[in-house]
Amino acid sequence: MDWDVAKGECNRNNAKLVEIETESENSWIMETFLPTEADCPSFWGCSVWIGATDRDMEGRFVWDSDQRPVNFTRWSPGNPNNEGPSGEQHCVDLMISGEWDDGECEALMGFVCEMDY
Repeated sequence: MDWDVAKGECNRNNAKLVEIETESENSWIMETFLPTEADCPSFWGCSVWIGATDRDMEGRFVWDSDQRPVNFTRWSPGNPNNEGPSGEQHCVDLMISGEWDDGECEALMGFVCEMDY
């Protein structure tokens, strides 16, 4: 699903795209929900959408659910870079390496939701 559809799916289930706020949470999400590199058909094919975006202001990443600044990050080297076929990368995905990438929001990926209790 693309980022907006994934967000909508989470919202329909009274949840939001996951907001990763610590290194231990990042590791847990990666280990729990992403396949290992050996089980993934391609490096990019197993990334999942998370709730961070810079759609409103380039380079200012916020959690979409409440617009709080993203304070913890685990960007892959060279990211965020806003590069790609369209030059518009405003949605964040978690890669199987555990690192983050700014991706084109229209790209099709899995996603992880979280619920507040």
